[in-house]
Amino acid sequence: MRARCAATPDANACRDYDRRADAWRTYSWRDLLAYAAYWRKRLADFELAPGDRVAIMAPNSAQWIAFDHAALEQGLVVVPLFSRDNADHITRILDHSGARVLAVADRAQLERLGLQDDNREPRIVRLEDATPTQIDDAPDDAPDDAPGQIAADGLATLVYTSGTTGAPKGVMLTHANILGNVRACMEEFDLSAADRYVSFLPLSHMFERTAGLYLMTLAGAEIVYARSPTTIIDDFQEFRPTLMISVPHVFEQVVRRLRQSVAARGRLVRAAFRLGVAVNRRRLRRGRRTAGTLTARVFGGPLRERLGGRMRIAISGGATLSPAISETLGALGLPVRQGYGLTETSPVVATGALADGIPESVGRPLPGVEVRIGENDELCVRGPNVMRGYWRDAEATAAVLDKDGWLHTGDRARLDGAGRIFITGRLKELIVLANGELVSPAPLEAALLEDPWMAQAMLCGEGRAFVVALVVPDQEQLSAAGLAGLAAGHETEQALLRRVARACSAFPPYMRPRRVVVADEWTVDNGLLTATLKMRRDKIARHYADALEAAFASLKA
Repeated sequence: MRARCAATPDANACRDYDRRADAWRTYSWRDLLAYAAYWRKRLADFELAPGDRVAIMAPNSAQWIAFDHAALEQGLVVVPLFSRDNADHITRILDHSGARVLAVADRAQLERLGLQDDNREPRIVRLEDATPTQIDDAPDDAPDDAPGQIAADGLATLVYTSGTTGAPKGVMLTHANILGNVRACMEEFDLSAADRYVSFLPLSHMFERTAGLYLMTLAGAEIVYARSPTTIIDDFQEFRPTLMISVPHVFEQVVRRLRQSVAARGRLVRAAFRLGVAVNRRRLRRGRRTAGTLTARVFGGPLRERLGGRMRIAISGGATLSPAISETLGALGLPVRQGYGLTETSPVVATGALADGIPESVGRPLPGVEVRIGENDELCVRGPNVMRGYWRDAEATAAVLDKDGWLHTGDRARLDGAGRIFITGRLKELIVLANGELVSPAPLEAALLEDPWMAQAMLCGEGRAFVVALVVPDQEQLSAAGLAGLAAGHETEQALLRRVARACSAFPPYMRPRRVVVADEWTVDNGLLTATLKMRRDKIARHYADALEAAFASLKA
């Protein structure tokens, strides 16, 4: 941050939206350091020692950045919390981490958590307190006023995993872990101060924090914090970003809506779209560009305009992106580079090159990162980005970090002769049927999401004779087919089952779902998706346990 401020002090660093003033606020790098100086002064009032934990629970904003920087400069350990998480979960993390200070966005958020602004720990500060008037009272923040040297191997942050397959664990990442990952990413991506980025993933997640904050700071790119999930397209059109960082769910929704729009325009348009995409997919696999093709202009042009018209690259991470989704977007002139990583690896392990033309791969490891295939085809990672371990959990640490420094990721994978990584599934998500057959759900779920009727899908069948598909249908598609209002009816289930059968026809018979359970939407707010929009499989299965049991009982093997 200080190096960036020294290089371009008055350049735009970020923008966020002030709801009370109903206006955007713009901050230079000099402004961010001034706000960070204010938070250093506030934190000094609590007599904290290096290594003490301070938590932050707030939407993305300039103040989030300033508080984070102020804490890191004092050798404190930042514990980022998802701003929409429930109070019980937040309380458990605060207790487990031993956080001495909690920064919240405003008084309303404090009241929602049910916490008291008193002298008990964690002590409470509100980011809304940092106003321009108060900044005038902050100490001078010239570079020579910086605190003493921070040890590279000192703990920088505790990031609690989203808990998709179990209880959250506090991942311990050092300054060296994160900075090494940022520098390696910078070698892979052509970023500069000319870039602008609209951020909508939470900074509580390491993917957004490393790629969307620290990497952008190193490059000097401007960050715009989206107003809300419902205004993202408006924000894209207003600020015209040059790059996009997202999770697969968002790209899936973009393609699904596009296909629905094309389908409504008649048979000839649908045929032209399918043919054009198919031709451009072949171009991509040969390593050729598609931006100037007729399909990219006619069908991709409006899509790119909705994203601001300047988008030159999109980056997908956080989960596996379906090759069909990646190729469709690439065919329309919006290239997507898929990456792979985990919170435990700061988080990026590998990234794909557009020139490779192999969307099934997540790419090659970053410079300095080693990978190998272990037992049961498990991907193992070693390098400067690998975590120190799990906070106060030696047993869990020993289960994933071996004596030679290899992190056992829990992902099944294979490597090709060029060193590219292909993720084939999760060890814990592998479904073992009653007859011993193994089903990796991810490829089938990706195939289901190719169908415009399927908004969300998850496969179940552990220990059963066959597989059942939990499906959240697209309500607009049901309505168009005359099935509105029959969300759980037999007619809807049978219509969905026919479409499921077609979508999965290329898979072996034992892998194909033989029943469908219609589900309501899975969201972050109802606890069935993580902050980065990944399915909480255990919770979803428990939520629909009765309906799943009825589906399994309805058909004998």
